[in-house]
Amino acid sequence: MDYKNNLDEDDTPLVFNWEQAMRGLKLFHFALAQQLKFIGPLRCRKMKPALFWGTFDVSSLILPGIP
Repeated sequence: MDYKNNLDEDDTPLVFNWEQAMRGLKLFHFALAQQLKFIGPLRCRKMKPALFWGTFDVSSLILPGIP
């Protein structure tokens, strides 16, 4: 993200776009379903998909060799 201002110094008005928010939510649901399909059959310790705000992605954690 190309964002250069500190959040506490930003006075730009925010606009909520419902259609874009719902599209983003559907994309996250799709990513969750696909990752669960992938990690579901693995017989090891795993962390279900989670949203990481620093990189703004949905990721899973797989620890092979740990039942």
